[in-house]
Amino acid sequence: MALEHIYHARNRHFIGPTSFKANLLTYFHSKSKSACKILSHFGPFGSYTSLIQWLGEQGKIPNSAPTHELLTFFDNNQVVCKNHHVKVNNTMKTSTITSVIHITSKDHTDLQSDTKLCPSLWLPDFQLNHGQQLELHEFQQQAQEKLG
Repeated sequence: MALEHIYHARNRHFIGPTSFKANLLTYFHSKSKSACKILSHFGPFGSYTSLIQWLGEQGKIPNSAPTHELLTFFDNNQVVCKNHHVKVNNTMKTSTITSVIHITSKDHTDLQSDTKLCPSLWLPDFQLNHGQQLELHEFQQQAQEKLG
């Protein structure tokens, strides 16, 4: 970060990546335009306008999907505290943390058609009634015809 301040001393329009991240975190924690403006006057943090423009650009670039298998895992931890007392300055503890991991394989694999991974093997007590079995069989036939 010291190097970014040296660059900023030479060129006042320079925005350092580490300083910009600090300004971004300040904005997310405080939601304050004034805090970002004050911070931008002390170094290469970038202005409030550049921060908002950068945030606006993030949703415009579509993500490309891989052509082969994509495994997705997620974990959602929540801590929520209910409080039914009504009083001045009453606060409630809430916390939500969601972790998402996407893993792609280098080689083209066909995990969807691997019979060793069939849910009936790891859910042995799960049984369909006769009508559900017929619907599933019909669906499988239609899928097989469409996919070849």
